Amino acid sequence: MHADDISVPEFLRIPAADGGTVHATYYPPTNHTVTGPAQQRPPLILQPHPGPTSHTPLRLDLHTQFFTSRGFAVAAVDYRGSTGYGRAYRTRLDGQWGVLDVQDCVDVAAFLAERGTIDADRTIISGASAGGFTALQALATDRFAGGASWYGIADLTTFRAHVPRFQRHHTDHLIGPWPDAAPLYRERSPVHNADRITRPVLVVYGLDDDIVPPEQAEAIVQALRRRGVPVTPLAFPSEGHGLRRPDSIHRTVEAELTFYRTLLAGSQ
Repeated sequence: MHADDISVPEFLRIPAADGGTVHATYYPPTNHTVTGPAQQRPPLILQPHPGPTSHTPLRLDLHTQFFTSRGFAVAAVDYRGSTGYGRAYRTRLDGQWGVLDVQDCVDVAAFLAERGTIDADRTIISGASAGGFTALQALATDRFAGGASWYGIADLTTFRAHVPRFQRHHTDHLIGPWPDAAPLYRERSPVHNADRITRPVLVVYGLDDDIVPPEQAEAIVQALRRRGVPVTPLAFPSEGHGLRRPDSIHRTVEAELTFYRTLLAGSQ
């Protein structure tokens, strides 16, 4: 990669709709050999991080740079609940997972659109694991042109049953104590909100995933297909919770780029 093709991040403190603050990192499209149309703002890939109480590491991320060098802007969202911004910021997600993280993503996209940085009508949301859950929940708001879920959580009840035992009580804090809050787990599960998803979705998953079993991805795929929503599943044998093989990663990135380009071509 040429040094002039590396997108330099901008760190943002964005006002949230409820008066709070959301942290995000914005990467503008960067390619020293290509200039976009003067009157056209770039499409945005919005990325909620996995976790859910983690954060986006500040490092040279080649996946991000792959897309910024191809005309996309990328915004990594450290929604409230993320680490690194103090205890009050991290605990803000307690009882609000699947709600506050989604709203924070919507607010970041709206902020970037309002300041004229990106094209609001060509905004995509993409996340992995807990970020995939947030992406699927956000697609139910109809605020995004489409999205991608990488081994994302589709059913919180099933997730709680399969997650390692030391993590099960984490969901008690983020959603509500089990089993009293069982209706809330269902209410916030993307597979049960599929009737509100109308935009195309790319679903990437490993068939050996024991954290978010492949049945979750297959369930959201089937739920969307029953409603006629365009959905592209991409399953990988011998891959678990996260792609490890170079050929799997290469195939997925190329499929992701094709999916986004096809999606945005239809939105213009």
